[in-house]
Amino acid sequence: MKEFVGNAELNRINYHIIFADESQLDTNTIEKQFLSGLRVKTNFNPEYGEGKKWGGVVTKENLVNFGEFIYKSATPDKKTHKNFFEIGFNNINFEISKINELLGEGSEINTYLKGKYLKAIGKAEWESFRWDGSPAEKKIIINDVHFVFSASPTTDMANNGISLLKKQGVNSRLLHCSDAHQFADDKNNTKPKELGHCFTWIKAEPTFEGLRQIIFETDLRRKIQTGNPNNKRLDKVIKSIQFVGHPDFISNKIYLNPDLNTIIGGKSSGKSLLLHYIANTIDYKYAYKQTHQVVPQDKIDVYKFSESSQFDFIVEWEDGVEYKYSDNETIRSRQFVYIPQSYIINLTSNIQTNSRKELSKFIRDILLQDTESRQHYDKFIQNVKALDNTRDTSIDEYFNIQDQINRLKQNQKDIGDITGINNQIASLEEKIQILKGNSIEEKEFERYNILNNRNNIILKIQNNIESDYRNFEETMQALENSIKTISSKIDLSTQTLKTKYFRPLYADTSNKLNTFKLEVSYIKDEGEKTNSDYKDRVEALKKRLEDELFPIRAKLQNQKLIKSVEEEIKNERQKLLQISNIEDKIKDLQTNKNTQKQNFLQGYRDAYYEYENIIKKLNERANSINDIKLMGSIKFYYNRFKKNFLEFFNQKSNELRDFNLLSDRESNSLPNVDFDEHLDEITSILDLILEGKVTYRKYKEVKESVKSLFQDEFFDYWELIIGNDEMANMSPGKANLAVLKLLIELSESNSPILIDQPEDNLDNRSIYTDLVQFIRKRKENRQLIIVTHNPNIVVGADSENVIIANQKDQDENRENISFRFEYVNGSLENTFLKNDENKKLGILFSMGVKEHVTEILEGGREAFKKREKKYGF
Repeated sequence: MKEFVGNAELNRINYHIIFADESQLDTNTIEKQFLSGLRVKTNFNPEYGEGKKWGGVVTKENLVNFGEFIYKSATPDKKTHKNFFEIGFNNINFEISKINELLGEGSEINTYLKGKYLKAIGKAEWESFRWDGSPAEKKIIINDVHFVFSASPTTDMANNGISLLKKQGVNSRLLHCSDAHQFADDKNNTKPKELGHCFTWIKAEPTFEGLRQIIFETDLRRKIQTGNPNNKRLDKVIKSIQFVGHPDFISNKIYLNPDLNTIIGGKSSGKSLLLHYIANTIDYKYAYKQTHQVVPQDKIDVYKFSESSQFDFIVEWEDGVEYKYSDNETIRSRQFVYIPQSYIINLTSNIQTNSRKELSKFIRDILLQDTESRQHYDKFIQNVKALDNTRDTSIDEYFNIQDQINRLKQNQKDIGDITGINNQIASLEEKIQILKGNSIEEKEFERYNILNNRNNIILKIQNNIESDYRNFEETMQALENSIKTISSKIDLSTQTLKTKYFRPLYADTSNKLNTFKLEVSYIKDEGEKTNSDYKDRVEALKKRLEDELFPIRAKLQNQKLIKSVEEEIKNERQKLLQISNIEDKIKDLQTNKNTQKQNFLQGYRDAYYEYENIIKKLNERANSINDIKLMGSIKFYYNRFKKNFLEFFNQKSNELRDFNLLSDRESNSLPNVDFDEHLDEITSILDLILEGKVTYRKYKEVKESVKSLFQDEFFDYWELIIGNDEMANMSPGKANLAVLKLLIELSESNSPILIDQPEDNLDNRSIYTDLVQFIRKRKENRQLIIVTHNPNIVVGADSENVIIANQKDQDENRENISFRFEYVNGSLENTFLKNDENKKLGILFSMGVKEHVTEILEGGREAFKKREKKYGF
């Protein structure tokens, strides 16, 4: 190009023109309309002679003549060789304005070349050349071309080049090109200028039109990197679909793209039908449930095409696995998302007309489609149920202990009170003193009292030994019962094992348990022996004392009466010992009862903490969505709790009316839970119950009311917010879009997504600004197959593969030639117009994909043009 001068290394800058292939533009036209119009006018530098000029049309002969002219005009030191053609070629330059005029970009158009060429310039050449004009003019040169070429040594350098061009505010449609001057000596270790050293991936048909699409979708359709940008797993991408063996269906394979596939067509053309068979072939139970909210036991063919004995539908995955519609036996483990027509509308309508709790459940269900989240939630449910059981067990034990305390207190009452018994003993001892009189000497009487006191001590020891032995027997019996229970549990668990891995552990546990059982039996025998030994020793002591007391009593007056009084004193002292033992037992039971109370209070706290933990875990997944906010919180079923709890009490009783926990609330009210305040009220109500300060209805039990008080009425509540709107308050269209995003964002990752008319109930602005941008983002990591009537989804989202469906006799001038249902597919850049020869093939094969999209979605070229003019674009 003439405009660039003075670079020592590159000498001149090259300006590239890429013409369309011969299907659009033949070489004869290129020669006549472009090459033959190339003219050169040159003013020579002084070294070639002052004021000398040359001009003319560029042909091979003229270049030879031009080279000869230069050679003869040059000074002797410049005449290095005599190849006139080479000299002419190396010195020819063109003005960009003249090039653009030939292409039809000047004042006059070139009908033959319009839309059939692309221009490009080298990035390094453009940056390196000195420009005689202003910097703005230099920018005009690069902004005027369609592409910028770069042969950077690495892909990183090429991408950095793109960033630099964007920073400079100029054309950044850069292609990383090998600029190959030779084949690579080592394909695994290429060098610059060798074929395969540079990497530009273009997502398009390998045609001129495909290359041209990068102008409109540069960043989506161009990737500069070593590896293939399409890194989707093979088992997560459907490769092709095919109807087989039915006379109504064309049997050609319909190949799918790993990214966005759109299905278009007129009314009843077979769009939804195609999506239906894809979904039902992969998983008919899931597909049917999505449409009818139930799970069928057997496959149900709503279109009844399978009544034909030869009918089948095949889904082929990229890894070669095939699913057949007719095959009911194969286990279908591959995940996908299927959103049939009206599914989201019905879903959001039901949610918005029902309670906010329904919305919360819907959001939670979507969150739990993730395997890890489902595992966390199942564990959470398992934990809260276990806490429910433990809490109820503690409450049962609390009241069981209270019953024992009540029985002991009644026994104590039956025995008598301590003061009365002590007074009776004092009275009896005084009576003995009177009876004894002076019938014996003082020393004998002192001896008598000492021996009698020893006898009382021995009786106390005997009672204590008997009490301790009864407690020992109860403890041993409890241990033996526990061993039996655990042994039965081990036997049951061993019988129900599904694998062999835990059997040795159970066997080891059983052996150790049997050893422990033997040890318990041994301890029990030792206890019995100890009791027998001490019992014998006490009896021996009692006999020795009795032998010493006997002669003294004989000397006493009223011997029989004294003995009777002594026996009575003995009995009264026995009562004191019994009361003391009862009080000790009551004290121990009271401690245990308080422990059980703390257990079920702590169990209630633990249940709340479980809700906190699961919300924290699920919030981590919910926060993965950028433009939708999901908020999890803990709520409480206040009204249900109040109804169930107050059933136990006399409604005229006012003891419970001031508690916030039991106040009236609207049916859809979901206030936040302050757990500390909540637990304080629960504890206060419990104290009123346990202190007997509430009035019960007839036949209602205190224990059951406490269980109702501690019933787990918490639940995890989920809200969906976009901007400042909760879903319950959103417009139908906004709610539909929110649900669609949720279903896709939180569903099984990386699996294909099948959607039937996602644009329903959305205005065109929302479709383009929200839905289309969402689809653009999602197709990068998931395969999408979408039935649509909206051009924004097909064209705006840059559908990589458009499937056109048509049913015979449905639309005028859109007839099939061979089958009732026919399908054709290709990319948006697939383009050719109708002609008489094409019409013979039927409507689908008579024109290109771009023409079908224009006709079906835009109403045809003329309708689109008319709207464009009315808008004044």
